[in-house]
Amino acid sequence: MASRENFVYIAKLAEQAERYDEMVDSMKKVAMLDIDLTVEERNLLSVGYKNVVGARRASWRILTSIEQKEESRGNDQNAKRIKEYRHKVETELTDICTDIMRVIDEHLIPSSSSGESTVFYYKMKGDYYRYLAEFKTGNDRKEVADHSMKAYQAATTTAEAELPPTHPIRLGLALNFSVFYYEILNSPERACHLAKQAFDEAISELDNLNEESYKDSTLIMQLLRDNLTLWTSDIPEDGEDAQKAKAGVAEDAEVGNAFLSPSDFDFTIGFISMIAGCNVICIPRAFSSWYDSWRIALLAFKRFSFSQLTANDQLEFLLFGIHQAYIYHMYFLPNVEFYCSCILLNFTAPVFYFLLLHIALASC
Repeated sequence: MASRENFVYIAKLAEQAERYDEMVDSMKKVAMLDIDLTVEERNLLSVGYKNVVGARRASWRILTSIEQKEESRGNDQNAKRIKEYRHKVETELTDICTDIMRVIDEHLIPSSSSGESTVFYYKMKGDYYRYLAEFKTGNDRKEVADHSMKAYQAATTTAEAELPPTHPIRLGLALNFSVFYYEILNSPERACHLAKQAFDEAISELDNLNEESYKDSTLIMQLLRDNLTLWTSDIPEDGEDAQKAKAGVAEDAEVGNAFLSPSDFDFTIGFISMIAGCNVICIPRAFSSWYDSWRIALLAFKRFSFSQLTANDQLEFLLFGIHQAYIYHMYFLPNVEFYCSCILLNFTAPVFYFLLLHIALASC
Protein backbone atom coordinates (compact mmCIF):
# COMPACT_ATOMS: atom_id res chain seq x y z
CA MET A 1 0.00 0.00 0.00
CA ALA A 2 1.41 3.36 -1.02
CA SER A 3 2.32 5.64 1.86
CA ARG A 4 1.13 9.13 2.67
CA GLU A 5 4.64 10.40 2.01
CA ASN A 6 4.63 8.81 -1.45
CA PHE A 7 1.28 10.38 -2.37
CA VAL A 8 2.56 13.82 -1.37
CA TYR A 9 5.78 13.38 -3.34
CA ILE A 10 3.88 12.27 -6.46
CA ALA A 11 1.60 15.30 -6.08
CA LYS A 12 4.65 17.59 -5.99
CA LEU A 13 6.05 15.93 -9.11
CA ALA A 14 2.71 16.27 -10.87
CA GLU A 15 2.59 19.97 -9.97
CA GLN A 16 6.05 20.54 -11.43
CA ALA A 17 5.02 18.66 -14.56
CA GLU A 18 1.74 20.61 -14.68
CA ARG A 19 -0.24 17.36 -14.63
CA TYR A 20 -2.88 18.70 -12.28
CA ASP A 21 -5.41 15.88 -12.70
CA GLU A 22 -2.83 13.46 -11.32
CA MET A 23 -1.90 15.95 -8.61
CA VAL A 24 -5.54 15.97 -7.52
CA ASP A 25 -5.73 12.17 -7.57
CA SER A 26 -2.70 11.85 -5.28
CA MET A 27 -3.89 14.47 -2.79
CA LYS A 28 -7.40 13.00 -2.72
CA LYS A 29 -5.86 9.75 -1.52
CA VAL A 30 -4.13 11.65 1.28
CA ALA A 31 -7.35 13.46 2.21
CA MET A 32 -9.28 10.17 2.31
CA LEU A 33 -6.92 8.82 4.99
CA ASP A 34 -9.10 10.83 7.42
CA ILE A 35 -6.17 12.65 9.00
CA ASP A 36 -5.59 16.32 9.71
CA LEU A 37 -3.57 17.54 6.72
CA THR A 38 -0.41 19.57 7.19
CA VAL A 39 -0.26 23.08 5.77
CA GLU A 40 1.81 21.78 2.85
CA GLU A 41 -0.65 18.98 2.10
CA ARG A 42 -3.60 21.32 2.39
CA ASN A 43 -2.04 23.72 -0.08
CA LEU A 44 -1.14 20.95 -2.53
CA LEU A 45 -4.76 19.79 -2.52
CA SER A 46 -6.01 23.34 -3.02
CA VAL A 47 -3.57 24.17 -5.82
CA GLY A 48 -4.35 20.94 -7.65
CA TYR A 49 -8.10 21.45 -7.66
CA LYS A 50 -7.70 25.15 -8.37
CA ASN A 51 -5.78 24.44 -11.57
CA VAL A 52 -8.10 21.65 -12.67
CA VAL A 53 -11.21 23.77 -12.21
CA GLY A 54 -9.50 26.98 -13.33
CA ALA A 55 -8.82 25.63 -16.81
CA ARG A 56 -12.50 24.73 -17.24
CA ARG A 57 -13.68 28.09 -15.90
CA ALA A 58 -11.47 29.86 -18.41
CA SER A 59 -12.79 27.63 -21.21
CA TRP A 60 -16.37 28.32 -20.18
CA ARG A 61 -15.84 32.08 -20.27
CA ILE A 62 -14.23 31.93 -23.70
CA LEU A 63 -17.00 29.74 -25.12
CA THR A 64 -19.69 31.97 -23.63
CA SER A 65 -18.12 35.02 -25.23
CA ILE A 66 -17.86 33.34 -28.65
CA GLU A 67 -21.44 32.07 -28.36
CA GLN A 68 -22.73 35.57 -27.68
CA LYS A 69 -20.85 36.93 -30.70
CA GLU A 70 -22.23 34.24 -32.99
CA GLU A 71 -25.76 34.89 -31.76
CA SER A 72 -25.39 38.62 -32.35
CA ARG A 73 -24.29 37.89 -35.93
CA GLY A 74 -27.25 35.61 -36.52
CA ASN A 75 -25.11 32.48 -36.91
CA ASP A 76 -27.61 30.20 -35.19
CA GLN A 77 -26.00 26.95 -36.33
CA ASN A 78 -22.60 27.92 -34.92
CA ALA A 79 -24.23 29.17 -31.73
CA LYS A 80 -25.93 25.79 -31.31
CA ARG A 81 -22.62 23.94 -31.74
CA ILE A 82 -20.94 26.19 -29.19
CA LYS A 83 -23.79 25.73 -26.74
CA GLU A 84 -23.41 21.95 -26.87
CA TYR A 85 -19.67 22.26 -26.32
CA ARG A 86 -20.22 24.69 -23.44
CA HIS A 87 -22.58 22.21 -21.78
CA LYS A 88 -19.81 19.61 -21.91
CA VAL A 89 -17.49 21.99 -20.05
CA GLU A 90 -20.24 22.73 -17.53
CA THR A 91 -20.66 19.01 -16.86
CA GLU A 92 -16.92 18.72 -16.20
CA LEU A 93 -17.06 21.71 -13.86
CA THR A 94 -19.99 20.23 -11.99
CA ASP A 95 -18.21 16.90 -11.56
CA ILE A 96 -15.00 18.53 -10.30
CA CYS A 97 -16.78 20.82 -7.84
CA THR A 98 -18.99 18.00 -6.57
CA ASP A 99 -15.92 15.81 -6.10
CA ILE A 100 -13.94 18.28 -3.97
CA MET A 101 -16.98 19.20 -1.88
CA ARG A 102 -17.60 15.52 -1.12
CA VAL A 103 -13.98 15.18 0.01
CA ILE A 104 -14.31 18.30 2.17
CA ASP A 105 -17.58 17.21 3.80
CA GLU A 106 -16.73 13.54 4.34
CA HIS A 107 -13.03 13.69 5.17
CA LEU A 108 -11.39 17.10 5.61
CA ILE A 109 -13.79 18.98 7.89
CA PRO A 110 -14.43 15.97 10.21
CA SER A 111 -10.65 15.45 10.53
CA SER A 112 -9.82 19.12 11.07
CA SER A 113 -8.33 19.89 14.49
CA SER A 114 -7.59 23.63 14.25
CA GLY A 115 -9.50 26.80 13.52
CA GLU A 116 -7.12 27.63 10.69
CA SER A 117 -7.77 24.41 8.78
CA THR A 118 -11.52 24.62 9.45
CA VAL A 119 -11.65 28.11 7.95
CA PHE A 120 -9.55 26.93 5.02
CA TYR A 121 -11.93 24.06 4.18
CA TYR A 122 -15.15 26.03 4.59
CA LYS A 123 -13.66 28.76 2.42
CA MET A 124 -12.84 26.14 -0.23
CA LYS A 125 -16.38 24.85 -0.01
CA GLY A 126 -17.77 28.34 -0.51
CA ASP A 127 -15.43 28.91 -3.45
CA TYR A 128 -16.47 25.77 -5.33
CA TYR A 129 -20.17 26.38 -4.82
CA ARG A 130 -19.51 29.89 -6.14
CA TYR A 131 -17.90 28.43 -9.25
CA LEU A 132 -21.07 26.41 -9.83
CA ALA A 133 -23.19 29.53 -9.39
CA GLU A 134 -21.22 31.21 -12.19
CA PHE A 135 -22.94 29.08 -14.83
CA LYS A 136 -25.99 27.48 -13.19
CA THR A 137 -29.39 29.07 -13.86
CA GLY A 138 -32.79 29.27 -12.18
CA ASN A 139 -33.40 27.23 -9.04
CA ASP A 140 -30.10 25.37 -9.47
CA ARG A 141 -28.21 28.66 -9.28
CA LYS A 142 -30.14 29.76 -6.21
CA GLU A 143 -29.44 26.45 -4.48
CA VAL A 144 -25.67 26.50 -5.04
CA ALA A 145 -25.51 30.21 -4.16
CA ASP A 146 -27.24 29.45 -0.85
CA HIS A 147 -24.74 26.67 -0.14
CA SER A 148 -21.87 29.01 -0.97
CA MET A 149 -23.23 31.68 1.37
CA LYS A 150 -23.60 29.19 4.24
CA ALA A 151 -20.06 27.89 3.75
CA TYR A 152 -18.57 31.39 3.67
CA GLN A 153 -20.57 32.36 6.76
CA ALA A 154 -19.36 29.26 8.64
CA ALA A 155 -15.78 30.09 7.67
CA THR A 156 -16.23 33.72 8.74
CA THR A 157 -17.62 32.77 12.15
CA THR A 158 -14.62 30.57 12.89
CA ALA A 159 -12.13 33.04 11.40
CA GLU A 160 -13.37 35.93 13.52
CA ALA A 161 -13.16 33.77 16.65
CA GLU A 162 -9.78 32.13 16.08
CA LEU A 163 -7.70 34.02 13.50
CA PRO A 164 -6.26 37.56 13.71
CA PRO A 165 -7.42 40.13 11.12
CA THR A 166 -4.02 40.00 9.41
CA HIS A 167 -4.02 36.22 8.96
CA PRO A 168 -3.78 35.47 5.22
CA ILE A 169 -6.50 32.80 5.34
CA ARG A 170 -8.92 35.20 7.04
CA LEU A 171 -8.03 37.93 4.52
CA GLY A 172 -8.40 35.49 1.61
CA LEU A 173 -11.79 34.48 2.92
CA ALA A 174 -12.91 38.12 3.05
CA LEU A 175 -11.61 38.65 -0.48
CA ASN A 176 -13.50 35.71 -1.96
CA PHE A 177 -16.65 36.28 0.11
CA SER A 178 -16.78 39.88 -1.13
CA VAL A 179 -16.39 38.65 -4.72
CA PHE A 180 -19.34 36.32 -4.06
CA TYR A 181 -21.47 39.28 -2.99
CA TYR A 182 -20.40 41.30 -6.02
CA GLU A 183 -20.57 38.71 -8.78
CA ILE A 184 -23.13 36.15 -7.62
CA LEU A 185 -25.54 38.23 -5.52
CA ASN A 186 -24.99 41.43 -7.53
CA SER A 187 -24.62 43.42 -4.31
CA PRO A 188 -21.69 45.85 -4.63
CA GLU A 189 -22.71 47.62 -1.42
CA ARG A 190 -22.33 44.49 0.71
CA ALA A 191 -19.20 43.50 -1.21
CA CYS A 192 -17.61 46.88 -0.47
CA HIS A 193 -18.65 46.78 3.17
CA LEU A 194 -17.11 43.35 3.71
CA ALA A 195 -13.90 44.16 1.84
CA LYS A 196 -13.46 47.52 3.59
CA GLN A 197 -14.11 46.04 7.01
CA ALA A 198 -11.51 43.31 6.46
CA PHE A 199 -9.00 45.81 5.10
CA ASP A 200 -9.51 48.32 7.92
CA GLU A 201 -9.25 45.64 10.60
CA ALA A 202 -6.00 44.37 9.09
CA ILE A 203 -4.59 47.90 8.77
CA SER A 204 -5.29 48.55 12.45
CA GLU A 205 -3.12 45.56 13.38
CA LEU A 206 -0.49 45.96 10.70
CA ASP A 207 2.30 46.43 13.22
CA ASN A 208 1.57 42.98 14.64
CA LEU A 209 1.74 41.26 11.26
CA ASN A 210 3.24 37.79 11.43
CA GLU A 211 6.76 37.69 10.03
CA GLU A 212 6.15 34.44 8.14
CA SER A 213 2.98 35.53 6.37
CA TYR A 214 3.48 39.24 5.72
CA LYS A 215 3.94 38.71 1.97
CA ASP A 216 0.66 36.86 1.60
CA SER A 217 -1.23 39.17 3.94
CA THR A 218 -0.10 42.44 2.36
CA LEU A 219 -0.77 41.17 -1.14
CA ILE A 220 -4.30 40.11 -0.26
CA MET A 221 -4.84 43.47 1.43
CA GLN A 222 -3.93 45.16 -1.82
CA LEU A 223 -6.32 42.90 -3.75
CA LEU A 224 -9.05 44.00 -1.35
CA ARG A 225 -8.08 47.62 -1.96
CA ASP A 226 -8.07 47.10 -5.74
CA ASN A 227 -11.56 45.62 -5.64
CA LEU A 228 -12.82 48.46 -3.47
CA THR A 229 -11.48 50.96 -5.98
CA LEU A 230 -13.10 49.08 -8.86
CA TRP A 231 -16.44 48.59 -7.16
CA THR A 232 -16.82 52.11 -5.76
CA SER A 233 -15.37 54.19 -8.58
CA ASP A 234 -15.31 52.24 -11.81
CA ILE A 235 -18.57 50.29 -11.93
CA PRO A 236 -20.10 51.31 -15.30
CA GLU A 237 -23.81 51.70 -15.84
CA ASP A 238 -24.32 49.65 -19.01
CA GLY A 239 -24.26 45.91 -18.96
CA GLU A 240 -21.47 45.30 -21.47
CA ASP A 241 -18.98 47.51 -19.68
CA ALA A 242 -20.08 46.07 -16.37
CA GLN A 243 -19.06 42.63 -17.60
CA LYS A 244 -15.66 44.03 -18.57
CA ALA A 245 -15.32 45.52 -15.12
CA LYS A 246 -16.15 42.17 -13.54
CA ALA A 247 -13.41 40.53 -15.56
CA GLY A 248 -10.92 42.70 -13.69
CA VAL A 249 -12.07 41.67 -10.23
CA ALA A 250 -9.31 40.22 -8.09
CA GLU A 251 -10.37 36.93 -6.53
CA ASP A 252 -9.41 33.53 -5.26
CA ALA A 253 -6.34 34.24 -3.24
CA GLU A 254 -4.30 31.09 -2.74
CA VAL A 255 -3.04 31.73 0.75
CA GLY A 256 -0.29 29.78 2.41
CA ASN A 257 1.89 29.66 -0.70
CA ALA A 258 4.55 32.06 -1.87
CA PHE A 259 3.02 34.47 -4.35
CA LEU A 260 6.29 35.32 -6.02
CA SER A 261 9.57 33.53 -6.50
CA PRO A 262 12.11 36.42 -6.43
CA SER A 263 14.02 37.49 -3.34
CA ASP A 264 12.25 39.25 -0.49
CA PHE A 265 13.71 42.59 -1.50
CA ASP A 266 12.68 42.18 -5.14
CA PHE A 267 9.21 41.26 -3.95
CA THR A 268 8.98 44.27 -1.65
CA ILE A 269 10.17 46.82 -4.20
CA GLY A 270 7.77 45.47 -6.80
CA PHE A 271 4.90 45.26 -4.37
CA ILE A 272 5.41 48.72 -2.90
CA SER A 273 5.85 50.23 -6.35
CA MET A 274 2.45 48.77 -7.21
CA ILE A 275 0.60 49.90 -4.11
CA ALA A 276 2.14 53.29 -3.41
CA GLY A 277 1.82 54.58 -6.96
CA CYS A 278 -1.93 55.05 -6.53
CA ASN A 279 -3.89 57.98 -7.92
CA VAL A 280 -3.42 60.35 -5.01
CA ILE A 281 -3.86 63.45 -7.16
CA CYS A 282 -7.23 62.71 -8.72
CA ILE A 283 -9.62 61.86 -5.92
CA PRO A 284 -9.87 62.97 -2.27
CA ARG A 285 -10.62 59.43 -1.15
CA ALA A 286 -7.14 58.43 -2.29
CA PHE A 287 -5.55 60.25 0.65
CA SER A 288 -6.51 57.40 2.96
CA SER A 289 -5.70 54.86 0.26
CA TRP A 290 -2.19 56.23 -0.17
CA TYR A 291 -1.65 56.49 3.56
CA ASP A 292 -2.61 52.83 3.98
CA SER A 293 -0.18 51.90 1.22
CA TRP A 294 2.51 54.06 2.81
CA ARG A 295 2.10 52.25 6.12
CA ILE A 296 2.40 48.88 4.38
CA ALA A 297 5.48 50.17 2.55
CA LEU A 298 7.15 51.29 5.77
CA LEU A 299 6.42 47.96 7.40
CA ALA A 300 7.98 46.11 4.47
CA PHE A 301 11.04 48.39 4.40
CA LYS A 302 11.69 47.62 8.05
CA ARG A 303 12.12 43.94 7.17
CA PHE A 304 15.49 44.56 5.54
CA SER A 305 19.00 45.43 6.63
CA PHE A 306 20.12 48.16 4.24
CA SER A 307 23.78 47.14 4.43
CA GLN A 308 22.93 43.65 3.16
CA LEU A 309 21.49 44.90 -0.12
CA THR A 310 23.39 45.15 -3.38
CA ALA A 311 24.43 48.58 -4.66
CA ASN A 312 21.64 48.58 -7.25
CA ASP A 313 19.06 47.58 -4.65
CA GLN A 314 20.31 50.29 -2.29
CA LEU A 315 19.92 52.89 -5.03
CA GLU A 316 16.43 51.65 -5.91
CA PHE A 317 15.49 51.68 -2.23
CA LEU A 318 16.65 55.29 -1.78
CA LEU A 319 15.08 56.60 -4.98
CA PHE A 320 11.79 54.98 -4.15
CA GLY A 321 11.90 56.33 -0.60
CA ILE A 322 12.62 59.86 -1.82
CA HIS A 323 9.74 59.65 -4.28
CA GLN A 324 7.32 58.46 -1.61
CA ALA A 325 8.49 61.10 0.85
CA TYR A 326 7.88 63.69 -1.86
CA ILE A 327 4.27 62.50 -2.23
CA TYR A 328 3.89 62.49 1.54
CA HIS A 329 5.15 66.06 1.71
CA MET A 330 3.04 67.36 -1.18
CA TYR A 331 -0.23 65.93 0.09
CA PHE A 332 0.12 65.64 3.84
CA LEU A 333 2.24 68.68 4.72
CA PRO A 334 0.64 71.41 2.58
CA ASN A 335 1.63 74.40 4.73
CA VAL A 336 5.41 74.25 4.78
CA GLU A 337 7.52 77.16 3.70
CA PHE A 338 9.09 75.89 0.51
CA TYR A 339 5.79 76.18 -1.36
CA CYS A 340 6.69 79.86 -1.54
CA SER A 341 9.94 79.36 -3.33
CA CYS A 342 10.55 77.13 -6.34
CA ILE A 343 14.27 77.84 -6.14
CA LEU A 344 14.43 76.71 -2.54
CA LEU A 345 12.45 73.62 -3.48
CA ASN A 346 14.93 72.70 -6.21
CA PHE A 347 17.91 72.89 -3.87
CA THR A 348 16.50 71.47 -0.64
CA ALA A 349 13.83 68.99 -1.71
CA PRO A 350 16.03 65.88 -2.16
CA VAL A 351 17.64 66.31 1.26
CA PHE A 352 14.31 67.12 2.88
CA TYR A 353 12.60 64.10 1.36
CA PHE A 354 15.43 61.80 2.37
CA LEU A 355 15.28 63.04 5.96
CA LEU A 356 11.51 62.72 5.96
CA LEU A 357 11.81 59.10 4.85
CA HIS A 358 14.13 58.31 7.74
CA ILE A 359 11.87 60.09 10.22
CA ALA A 360 8.94 58.05 8.97
CA LEU A 361 10.90 54.80 9.15
CA ALA A 362 12.01 55.58 12.68
CA SER A 363 8.48 56.35 13.80
CA CYS A 364 6.70 53.29 12.37
